[in-house]
Amino acid sequence: TISYADITCVEGDPYRGNYGQTIMYTVMRDKFDLILMNRAEGAGADIIQGLEVRQIQFNGNTVNVSTSSANFQSRFIVGADGAGSIVSRALNNGIIKHDRAMAIETEVVVSNQDLKKWESKISIGLGQLLFGYAWLFPKSDHFPIGLINFSHKPKDLKERYWGFLNSLNLNHYTVTKWSSSFISLCNGQTIL
Repeated sequence: TISYADITCVEGDPYRGNYGQTIMYTVMRDKFDLILMNRAEGAGADIIQGLEVRQIQFNGNTVNVSTSSANFQSRFIVGADGAGSIVSRALNNGIIKHDRAMAIETEVVVSNQDLKKWESKISIGLGQLLFGYAWLFPKSDHFPIGLINFSHKPKDLKERYWGFLNSLNLNHYTVTKWSSSFISLCNGQTIL
């Protein structure tokens, strides 16, 4: 549970707010997705797993999804399958560059001392990028740390990432997972 926000700006004083109560939760994505799926199923949604999505077509007000064994049609599609997924790739076909963002995300293993120091606070870095921000949202055993840039010409993202990471003053850390991707934001029928 998060009760403290540390928002820094390259220029100006940082905002450090201790709210004394929970303002947000951080979750492990796989566990959260399972909870959402079970709740949707409990509310009457049909959950179909194990089908390979082969093609997604946007036709006016409908979205056609072709899978390995069936075809589906809907007014909307929600891409919750990752930035490099078929939903994201379908969106990137024909989407102009300013409808996408470039993101870097890492998983960082830190010392127990740093886990304790950050256990109930988040950090958001404004000004690390001209058109974006950096973040640290702690989990129970590691830190997801990343940045996103909404500029259609992102520059120096890795350098800016390391600048933000070093500004956190962590005692000891190891970057164990590194990913970067273009993220399609929205095209009217799809939200990622």
